[in-house]
Amino acid sequence: MKFSTFILALLSLSIIISCSPDPCYTKEQFLDTYNEFVKEVENKKEDISDEEQLAYEKRFESIVESCYKKYRSSLTLKERQDFWKSAVKYYIAKEGEDLTLSISTKDDPFQEYVKEEIKDVIKDSSTTILGKLENMLSDSLPNVIDKLVEGFEEFGEDLKDVLEEKK
Repeated sequence: MKFSTFILALLSLSIIISCSPDPCYTKEQFLDTYNEFVKEVENKKEDISDEEQLAYEKRFESIVESCYKKYRSSLTLKERQDFWKSAVKYYIAKEGEDLTLSISTKDDPFQEYVKEEIKDVIKDSSTTILGKLENMLSDSLPNVIDKLVEGFEEFGEDLKDVLEEKK
């Protein structure tokens, strides 16, 4: 009987564990959990007590450390941009407009990581924008130059006609 009770307890425990959602189980689940977290903090804004603020900070750090780092390499640039834009919303909701307190990185490896990730997203975004601009220009530039040359030729002809009329 003891063995069957043990097996039953083990099965019950495994069912309970499997039913508790892991916010990092999939990338989509992580992003959904994160977005819900940011909305929750935004809805509270000024009503956040010091105790709740600490709890939110721990949850945010946990989301970044456990989930973001896990899925960072599989996140698209757009997903990373959205994540860090939401992080800024979180910081504003948590601290108000004075972000200098919460993004100071002295002696705080987590805040340093956040700062560096935001810098990387900005750098990657600008590289992508410049690449798109370069592609647009390389596709359009020959046509633009042709039109410009045609315009100069027409201008030259018109100028020539005006000068000949004055003679």
